Parts: sequence; C-alpha cells; structure tokens
Amino acid sequence: MRSYRDLWLWLGAAFLVLFAAFIAIGLAYFTKEDHFSFYTSWETLVSITTFVLAFACFLCAIKAAPFPPWVKVKFPNIFFEIYGGSRHTTTRLLPNGMRDNVALTGYRVRITNLENEQNASLTFTFFLKLDPGPQGGVGEAVGPVPDWPLDPNLSLNVIQMPIVLAPGTSVGGDLVFDISMSTAFGPLAQPPQTRFRIEDHISSQAKDVIMEASLGRFSRDDMIDSYAGARIVEPQQGAEPADTPNVNDSESKASDP
Repeated sequence: MRSYRDLWLWLGAAFLVLFAAFIAIGLAYFTKEDHFSFYTSWETLVSITTFVLAFACFLCAIKAAPFPPWVKVKFPNIFFEIYGGSRHTTTRLLPNGMRDNVALTGYRVRITNLENEQNASLTFTFFLKLDPGPQGGVGEAVGPVPDWPLDPNLSLNVIQMPIVLAPGTSVGGDLVFDISMSTAFGPLAQPPQTRFRIEDHISSQAKDVIMEASLGRFSRDDMIDSYAGARIVEPQQGAEPADTPNVNDSESKASDP
C-alpha cells in the first residue's frame, strides 16, 4: 500500500498532465481558428482548474495530510519506553531573590513514532495517586514541569515539550516533574501509582499510561482513553465525615458520672 505522501504526489502529477494537455488543445484551436478566444475557452478554464488541484495535492503531500483529506486523524501509534527513574532534591531561585527547596522526579524515556505518515506533537502531564480516605476528595496530585533552569550537576537531559516527532523517528532523554506539593491534598496511595497523560496536538486526542513501577514499555494498545485533570474520588457509602463526632460516643460520655 502506498503512503499518503506518494498518493498525493501521484494525484498532483496526474493533474499536471491534464493541465498540459488542455493547454495544448487550446493552443491548437487558437492557431487554427481566426476568431477563437483562447482566454475564455473551456479548455483554458479546465486547465486552470487542474493546475489549482495539482498545487493543492502537492501542498497536501508536504503537510502529510491523510488521503482522502476528510479522514479523521487518530492518536498516533507511538511506543513509550521508560527504562529508569530518579529522585532529586534541588533549589530554585524565587523572584524575590530567595531560594526554595524542591523535589523532582525524573524518568529516563525513549518515545518512538511508529506511524508511516502522521507526525506527532506530544505533551506529557504527570499525576501521582493520592489516598483521600473514605471521605473522598482529590484523588491525584499533578506534578508540573519545572519552569526554571535546572542545576546542570543533576545530569538530566530534559526533553522539551511539546515533543515533535516525524514518522519513524525517536527521541530519548528525561521527563522531569516537580513533586514538591504532591502531598498537599493528602498522603500518597500505597502502593504508589503514577499516571502519564499524553496529549497529541495534531489529532487533538489524549491517552493515559498508568503504572506502579519506575520501568515499563507501552504501545498505543496499552494506553487507555485519557481523563482530563486530576481524578476526584467519591465518598464511600456509609463513611462518616471526618469532622462529625460519633453520636454513640457522645451519648456514652453524657451518661458517665
């Protein structure tokens, strides 16, 4: 099966041949007939139309547009490999000149675009699973990407996002996230669980990778439909609010001498 680019190029070349053929027919009539209007003839109009179509086909080949163009672009077929994890404690310089201690988590990864034609433009969002308890609440804490220069002594090869991958290409390096505020909404779940939300800006679709270890290999088939934002955990049935005293306990205390 030919690629989208080859199909667009072949179609563009066919329209160019038609353009040349209709131009030749129009010129032949123009040289033979005395009152032939070349610029308003149907041959000229058709030749202009075929030239425009040829130009559009070549443009679609350059842009790697799907064929036919109304086909909906899906989330790209990528391979996401995590082959190392690390934790770092460093400092960042605040706007007021003070320094703040921050905790970073890093993942050594390789991302490959397995598509033959479709580009990928990826942004990774990192979530840590929380244990909100029986009362429910925020079930995940987001780990933002550091927006300040990292200490070069950390030896991190940070991958800048969005990660743009042409078909058949790979990128390797570190995905780094700030987890300093990860326990602000509650303790971390045990065993620890992380979620990567992978958003593709070309297809406007997103997938999730959920893992309980620091290593893993994931294809598109291993990913699930993404949940936007941090997950909210509903209260468990029969759970009592954390700040509400137990009625039986209150009655027992009141009856004591």
